[in-house]
Amino acid sequence: VGDRQDSNVYIGQKLKSATEVGITAKHVKLGTDISESALLTIVNQLNEDPNVHGIIVQLPLDCNTAIDSDLVTNAIAREKDVDGLGVVNAGRLARGNLDCFVPCTPRGCLELIQSPRGAGLASLAGVSAVVVGRSKIVGSPMAELLTWHHATVTLCHSRTKDLAQ
Repeated sequence: VGDRQDSNVYIGQKLKSATEVGITAKHVKLGTDISESALLTIVNQLNEDPNVHGIIVQLPLDCNTAIDSDLVTNAIAREKDVDGLGVVNAGRLARGNLDCFVPCTPRGCLELIQSPRGAGLASLAGVSAVVVGRSKIVGSPMAELLTWHHATVTLCHSRTKDLAQ
């Protein structure tokens, strides 16, 4: 939704990466004047399309109208919510049910932490971890992933006193 330059760059990289690995991807570009109901209609059409296997709503929405982005991300069918932002996937992750879509950045970070080419920590049991930031797409899911992999997690954020300490 809209024409944010940073979003356009990110979307372009997603499309390029999809092509490189053989995934057919389509960018549904919508104007800044779209209404919430029109956007929800489009999401529902994508949910019902058997040829669509995954949906990502690029955030933040860049629109002139009031649109509840949580309502939009929660409208995505659980099995197509590849960003893992809907309440069902996020709730499963929060409860330790890792049979869900996990936001890609925390998932990639976990893979790097466990990879021999990364930190090489195959087991995180008992490891102390600090996550700075509690966003829905990176910080909170990262803290949850680490917790469910048995790390001891401290979650810090903008209201954390003496963050440097």
